[in-house]
Amino acid sequence: MEQFRALKVFIASPGNLKEERQEFLKVVERHNSDDAHEFQLTFIPRGLEFAFAGVGRPQALINDQVRESDYLIVVFWNWWGQQTSEDGTYTSGTEEEFNVGLQSLEDKHAPMRDVIVFFKGVPDHQLSDPGEQLSKVLKFKKDLEESRSALYTEFDDIEEFKTQLRRHLNRWTREWASGAVPEKAKLPRVEKREGATSPPTGGATVGTAALVDEAVRLAENGRNTEAEQLFAQATTAGDDVRAFGEYALFLRKIGRYSAAESIANQQIELAREKGDYGSEVDALANLGVVQRLRGKKGSSAEYFRSALRIINDRIDREGEREAHLTQKAYLLDNLALTLRKTPEKVGEAKAILDEAVALRKRTNDERGRAFTLRTLGTLLTQLGELEQAKAVLTEALGIFTTEEYDRGRAQALASLGEVLELMGELTDAEERFEEALALNVRMGSRQGRSMNLSQLSRTRLSLGHIEEARADALNCIALNETTGNPEGLASGLHALGRVLATDGDLRGATEYLQQAHEYFEDLKQPVGIAATLVDLAEVQRLSGNSGEASRYLQLANDQLQAAPHFGVKSSSDRIALLIRADQQ
Repeated sequence: MEQFRALKVFIASPGNLKEERQEFLKVVERHNSDDAHEFQLTFIPRGLEFAFAGVGRPQALINDQVRESDYLIVVFWNWWGQQTSEDGTYTSGTEEEFNVGLQSLEDKHAPMRDVIVFFKGVPDHQLSDPGEQLSKVLKFKKDLEESRSALYTEFDDIEEFKTQLRRHLNRWTREWASGAVPEKAKLPRVEKREGATSPPTGGATVGTAALVDEAVRLAENGRNTEAEQLFAQATTAGDDVRAFGEYALFLRKIGRYSAAESIANQQIELAREKGDYGSEVDALANLGVVQRLRGKKGSSAEYFRSALRIINDRIDREGEREAHLTQKAYLLDNLALTLRKTPEKVGEAKAILDEAVALRKRTNDERGRAFTLRTLGTLLTQLGELEQAKAVLTEALGIFTTEEYDRGRAQALASLGEVLELMGELTDAEERFEEALALNVRMGSRQGRSMNLSQLSRTRLSLGHIEEARADALNCIALNETTGNPEGLASGLHALGRVLATDGDLRGATEYLQQAHEYFEDLKQPVGIAATLVDLAEVQRLSGNSGEASRYLQLANDQLQAAPHFGVKSSSDRIALLIRADQQ
């Protein structure tokens, strides 16, 4: 008879999340039958429903279950709950359970391995005027951002909740798969937050523009909870189209794509009411980017084409005004970025970028031309036309330098570094990435810093600087856990997995690469998926499992059929040759 290891997962939440609690039970049951049992594991759900089988204070009985659990999942929405502790230490049962979980995580004798917090998206009208209960939830969320005392995840619908829950169950299953007891999750150290000033609140004395400006600033500093609250105030207090546009962009950047779509669609309705075609085009473009990030290339392209139809109609009626041509060039850039992910449309993407470059020249928009050249350079890199890509990106960098535009310089330097890396000019690539990182640090661009850190980790690893590569990867992960950026976190996990593989820690490498792979799958990024599969194949090859390595390579090549990428394909081909050599 097989011996199964039983792992208890406790779900803590206020009483207004009945659907999530029901789905938690279903997801755990399904995961057991589909995945966990294969490794002689079974996850046992625990929570309020199972607690009252003893004598004593009801909350104390619940706390005992938390202490006996291996994992704790905490879920909040718009309700905090009521005080349960007799001494008034905690103001709700869920808060008490969370803190008992953290205490258990720090207790080396307790079974607790990890504590995860979920926040369900709150309707904007509630977020803008939260009241006592929601205010307590928001304060708790801000405290997590401040202290990083636990990893938190946001979701907007039940399917997103189930996807995130499955990802954590998969990760925990992998950690136990070898038979060894996994290490406890480490509580991050508390760091002082940047720009920790009180944000403005809504009211007659604070205009919508000021709210939006402050929300943008807070988001740049990783203070997403406060930023979201101000965006909600700005969009519910009036009909400022810019407020909706900035809000949708913010939601897109933090990976809340469903919410971003909702706000962008509201922006479209408002723009049409006002006859503001420019804002309507901006909203369509944002929806196009969201669909691209979700891996929906067809609908992404259609949004950009719809926006282009509006612009072309304005040009037909009003003539080739500079504003029209500038917006058209921006849309062509983004349409090309979508089309380049489909093999049969790569040629069309290149032709579209050539048209965009010509438009930028006609309007004497040198900065815009540099952005288009940078996009063209990334496409040429994807195709493996490295010398041409290097020339185009060098031209873009020269324009940004002349324009003294640091954001563009940072992007061009990062893209040029990737070309140099593929050409084997690793020291020059490292220098370009370092220059880009310095610019992004100076500008306070967390997204740019994240990308540069993952790039530097990869390049330094190729140069043999393994400890520097490890530090870059860990810094990338820490940065993105703070800001809640799933794409950046995937890149950081991928980078750390590569470092561990090089350092001989194949078990750790597999864990981090698989986590990165799951993030990229959630993000619907085929190149990221393919790249992690290629590195997983290398880990399997190093482990002596050539058959499994070949399987991973085939899965990677399937992804590259849909989204070709010269660099990833070159790595795949190199590992395939090594596998064949091992088998001879």
